[in-house]
Amino acid sequence: MAGVGFYMTTPEVALVGTTLKTAIEITAGANHRALIESLGFFFDGVLGTDAPVVCSLVRIGTTGTGTAGTPVKRDPDMSETLQVDFKYNFTVEPTGKTILKSWNIHPQSGYEYIFPLTSLYPIPGGDLLGVQFTAPVAVNVIVSVEGNE
Repeated sequence: MAGVGFYMTTPEVALVGTTLKTAIEITAGANHRALIESLGFFFDGVLGTDAPVVCSLVRIGTTGTGTAGTPVKRDPDMSETLQVDFKYNFTVEPTGKTILKSWNIHPQSGYEYIFPLTSLYPIPGGDLLGVQFTAPVAVNVIVSVEGNE
């Protein structure tokens, strides 16, 4: 590991009431492990009476169809090329999912989960990690990820 830090941020992804949606999928480079340091989910809901959104961190078996994103280096002066990449706003959902961690978050707010330094979440080389949402009402979400490889 070279210690090249990265950021990934999606534009707003529309969540349709009660429909599971993968908002982001992170792919570690082939034979190149990535470590996730933090995940953030930020909603634009307006009603205080809305039920929470179910947010799940999932291991993905097979990718779906999504829009390609561009990760950004934490330190742009580092000469290494990032091997990690991501997709967002899936139109065909990924398959073979295993839920690793879930949260209920109110759609008027957001949440940032910072992994403890002793247990940063690893993505083995070539593997896929995603964040999925099921919202009880239509709401938009922005997902941000910070990590290193």
